[in-house]
Amino acid sequence: LPLGMLGHANTDISAKGSVAGGLATSFNLTADDFRAGFDGTVADTAQGPTAKGKVNLDAADIEPWLMTTGVGLPGMGTGTSASLAADADFGNGLLVLSGLAGSINKAAVSGDVNIDAKDGLPHLAGALALDELDLDPLAVSLFGDQSFAPAKSGWPMTPFSQKSTLPFNADLDLNTSALAVGPFATVHDASFSLQLDREGIHVSDFKAKLHGGDLSGLFDLKNTEGTGLFSGQMRLAGGDLSAILPGAGISGGGDLSASLSTSGKSVDAMIAALSGSGTATLKGLKVDGINPDGFAAIIAKADAIGRDIDAAKTADFAPRIAGEGSFAAGDTDVAFTVANGTLRAPPISLDNPGAALSADVTADLNTSTITAKGALTYRPGDEAMVGSEPAVNFSLSGALGATALQFDSGPLAQFLTQRALEKEQQRVEAMQAALLEKQRLRRE
Repeated sequence: LPLGMLGHANTDISAKGSVAGGLATSFNLTADDFRAGFDGTVADTAQGPTAKGKVNLDAADIEPWLMTTGVGLPGMGTGTSASLAADADFGNGLLVLSGLAGSINKAAVSGDVNIDAKDGLPHLAGALALDELDLDPLAVSLFGDQSFAPAKSGWPMTPFSQKSTLPFNADLDLNTSALAVGPFATVHDASFSLQLDREGIHVSDFKAKLHGGDLSGLFDLKNTEGTGLFSGQMRLAGGDLSAILPGAGISGGGDLSASLSTSGKSVDAMIAALSGSGTATLKGLKVDGINPDGFAAIIAKADAIGRDIDAAKTADFAPRIAGEGSFAAGDTDVAFTVANGTLRAPPISLDNPGAALSADVTADLNTSTITAKGALTYRPGDEAMVGSEPAVNFSLSGALGATALQFDSGPLAQFLTQRALEKEQQRVEAMQAALLEKQRLRRE
């Protein structure tokens, strides 16, 4: 058989029996590094043709064969090996594949699948267990090949295609050891229900492992005449904060939940329109680079300088002391909102026996940057001053994991200066009292 770009293939068919009573049929199609076969019974009934038997497929690269039959998938061109076998039962336009087993690109696949036609496309229904799965090709089919092409900076700006090119419809229950969401994240031990139709991608009953916690939720992703629509709810229970926010200097555990939605004609536009809200229940929270126990060291430095302490001298030593160590904050709850692609949290207050920490935090998803401003206020104990607190302001700004705390010791300098003045006043008053006492003793 001449097959164009595929070269030549050989077909062997043998049949024994009658069409009405059933033909014992053996069919094999072979070519270079390719073999497909059927061994079973074929018949013509009142309901139409039927076939039942075992099918198998072995291909070093299945992509040219798919393209020859008019099936195209995003990412084609790198080669896809396939080795599959199943019990097949065809009748009334429905193909039932039972006990499907094998591998695609050496990743194991197993399950049961029914295949028929729906809305002019193949329709897959059933349950599959996979070693690995990437949702990126489905998103590319939904929005277009160029929609996720990297921009020079920021998110992709190429407009979405006017309609989806998803190659099939589906109602599948999936289990996969590793599930990739493009370059954004990979979750493990995932199970979910996947529905594909002309509207888009619908995921429900989602459960997986991510960053040491249990991830659950659902989401819809649609393409409506070139406008992308997203809505979803996600909850991560028992996640590791150091894995969720790598390089941020934050550790502990947390339960995070969020409900988000957006629409737009490109990825960039959808990020800019992202809105929603959520909560974070943080447990055993620890913030690196902030020292809650530095007050004693600061006082010792100030006393060594004495009455000449001022803002410049305070700035020479205070930021270093304030940035040494970790702030253990224990447990706290944080609520947040998302509007126009920017996450904002109300002022956050954290307590430690040695100090209090307050901060305003904003994360701009449009530019993938975070901004935080706040104050570290030490508990002065017996050193308390009326009208002044030993506080160090701080700020950070930049890409998450690539920021550095900047300290402003101005409020602390005011406290230390006032303290030095009061101490000097106390020293003078003590000297005057001692002098008066000596004068009184002399008069007597």
